[in-house]
Amino acid sequence: MHKVSTAILMVCIFLIPSAISAQPKMEFQHTYFDFGFSPQSAELTHDFWLKSAGDENLLINNIKTGCSCTKAPLEKDVIAPGDSAKLKIIFSTGRYKGRTFKRPIVETNEGSDLRQLTIIANIVTDQDSMFPLVVEPLLLEFMIDAGESKHTKKIEITNISDKDYELRLIEYPDDLVRIELPEKIPAGGTAVAVVKLTPKATEAKFANSFTFEINDEDKTRYSIGVTGRPGTPSLKMNY
Repeated sequence: MHKVSTAILMVCIFLIPSAISAQPKMEFQHTYFDFGFSPQSAELTHDFWLKSAGDENLLINNIKTGCSCTKAPLEKDVIAPGDSAKLKIIFSTGRYKGRTFKRPIVETNEGSDLRQLTIIANIVTDQDSMFPLVVEPLLLEFMIDAGESKHTKKIEITNISDKDYELRLIEYPDDLVRIELPEKIPAGGTAVAVVKLTPKATEAKFANSFTFEINDEDKTRYSIGVTGRPGTPSLKMNY
């Protein structure tokens, strides 16, 4: 009997620390995203990835966006250890102007500490404020039921500086659009980007965006709003 009791005691000694150390833990791939120069009346989108890095399920209890202009649909709210989930941040720029920050807060079962994400957009109303490039248009609206010939649009990119730049695509919704972005644009030159809808994009209306970056000192970024809906496009300003 004494040996049995000792064995049980030893098992408990080993199990108790394990139970105490088993905790949920959340890690982010990154916590900040810069959309750069962006248009009004667009829905800017970015995907953050939440990883469950602890020993227990990570529970996403709440996401506070701070305003009705920002939405945060979550792929799933229970994340098993080692698994990840996508958190999409959707910022409706509306009539905002200038540098705008949004800081959604993620509440989990980790404890009382709140985890904050940050997005920033420099919302412009005229072409002159987008130096060193002029991008026209910053908003693309597709008629998804208009036939394949209407499912391709072009964006004119003009380099108004005295330096050559390379362009790099940062993020885009690959299930909705295919993008042909010029690799380089010379000083004073103009290049064309081509945006084409995928078959999936024609199934239902959507609103999204894509972002590209140039290799200047500031890593300047530009985001283009892309929408698709049945019927006739609305009249919107081009910037």
